[in-house]
Amino acid sequence: MSRGSILVIDDDVFRLSPFFLPLLQAKGYSVRAFDRWGQAADWLEEASDEERAAIECVVLDIMFVLPVEDYDAYERVTGEKPKAGNSKRAGQDLIPLLKRRLENTPILVLTNAPVHTEEGLVFRSELEQLAEGVYEKPAQDEFYEALEEAISEFRKQKGSSQNE
Repeated sequence: MSRGSILVIDDDVFRLSPFFLPLLQAKGYSVRAFDRWGQAADWLEEASDEERAAIECVVLDIMFVLPVEDYDAYERVTGEKPKAGNSKRAGQDLIPLLKRRLENTPILVLTNAPVHTEEGLVFRSELEQLAEGVYEKPAQDEFYEALEEAISEFRKQKGSSQNE
């Protein structure tokens, strides 16, 4: 049995983090990954209930490059046209859709965003209101421990709600 099923949404996941997905898989996780905002939004909107129910945790990057191909999806999901600077927090703009389509599924933010500067601490505080945790890239032991804990807690909640 898999240690958990994870949805990874990160524009760098295949290019700059080539060891991240194999490491998750080596640790026993089943992984579905998207490196484009629009692809992730499309999957969230079109996936079957069964596909979405299989996801036990989301690992989300916040700083996303929005290619022109993703502008329509961004506008459809957020109700706003992308503007300069949107990519700075485009991952954050995906959280409402994640929460609607993957009810109660924990979200862990894994980002390159500087979270130790004064502005970064405010940003981190905002994110902590929306996600179960905020971690800096590259993923460290603390992140993997939080991932395991989030999936375990999600399974407990899911099990108790099915027993009601």
